[in-house]
Amino acid sequence: MRVLISLLAFLTFLSTVSAFAFPPSAWDAPGKKRMTNAERLARGLTPNPPRFKRVLPGIHDTPTNVLPAKRSASASASASPSPTPSSLPKIFTGRIEVKNLQGASYGFIENSQSGVNGVNFGGPIDELHVKVISNTYGGVAQIQATNPEFDAPYYLGGSSTTPQTLGSGFSAGVSLDHVEKAPVGSGATESAVWKINPITKQITAQWVNPDGSRPRTKIGLDIRNNHLVLTGDISAYNGANTWPISEVKFFLVDA
Repeated sequence: MRVLISLLAFLTFLSTVSAFAFPPSAWDAPGKKRMTNAERLARGLTPNPPRFKRVLPGIHDTPTNVLPAKRSASASASASPSPTPSSLPKIFTGRIEVKNLQGASYGFIENSQSGVNGVNFGGPIDELHVKVISNTYGGVAQIQATNPEFDAPYYLGGSSTTPQTLGSGFSAGVSLDHVEKAPVGSGATESAVWKINPITKQITAQWVNPDGSRPRTKIGLDIRNNHLVLTGDISAYNGANTWPISEVKFFLVDA
């Protein structure tokens, strides 16, 4: 009996020494196998301390929220604005067809050695090819001849010997002619008197008076003399001139 008691005491002593000699943290050292709780209890050791999940560098426990990234990309894209389309010059090319108010065609503006004042009426005279240049979408435009049979200058505009005031009730008119390129409101001769509708390709006139006013401007054709005129009042013009004019419209047609 005394031997059994001594053996139990010796085993208890060994358990105590083992607990101090091999603390729980020793089994967590790299390269050593960690004992299970059952193995520790069988040896008279305390259970393993709880282990908390560790996230290794570069590994995330939750998925990345992609929404901020998309917003960031959008913000980055908007930081470098592209040129505004309306700020770029608009260029149209073709021939200028002359029609009456009912839509019937008289032909195209002629291209002859004498100039551009008349219409070819579908005859043998060549058609003038032009380039319509507008600095803004639907804004004031310049018309330049691209196949001229005549000498320079090569821009189309209104021409008179003295500055003219056009408008309702005024009988004045200016002839269509080839003129020097000039800015808006240049006086007796103006080239920046056109506008083009980018959809219908209709070309309209806008004369600028000496005082800077912009009257409603009409295009007239003197059929008898084959002469094109810009005026503000067809009736007033006809009342003051021997040869009457009829209002016409210009349209740009592909060459």
